[in-house]
Amino acid sequence: GRLHGWLDPVVNESNTWQGSLALLPAGRQPWYGPSFGEPPEIVGSIQVRTLPDENPAAIETRIRVKDEDEDWQKPVRFQRKDGEQHDSTLKSAPKINWTDSKIVGEKKSAENGKEESSGKEESGDKKRTRTA
Repeated sequence: GRLHGWLDPVVNESNTWQGSLALLPAGRQPWYGPSFGEPPEIVGSIQVRTLPDENPAAIETRIRVKDEDEDWQKPVRFQRKDGEQHDSTLKSAPKINWTDSKIVGEKKSAENGKEESSGKEESGDKKRTRTA
């Protein structure tokens, strides 16, 4: 499974967003409303705050676990490492070094113009490509 949620701006607080977190079972698509079936179980809340005046740039996250926390847990701060891009414009696409052998195998197959499938993909995980 994986955690999933939608962030909404917090009223009267700048640079802060908050949302509920749900635990989605493996293969389950995000829940957008009643037409997507029963809503997933809410397991907590998250709050994200950007710290634009920090150098290097940073964000803080706080969580509140359902049925365990009465208030927000201590914030956890994330900062850029030295030498990383410091402005908001993306200068080049990030390089991804795949380490999962299943993904590396699919990448090599795609380079050869073939698509291989183990048949074990979760719903929505299979790569979709347009052929000419």
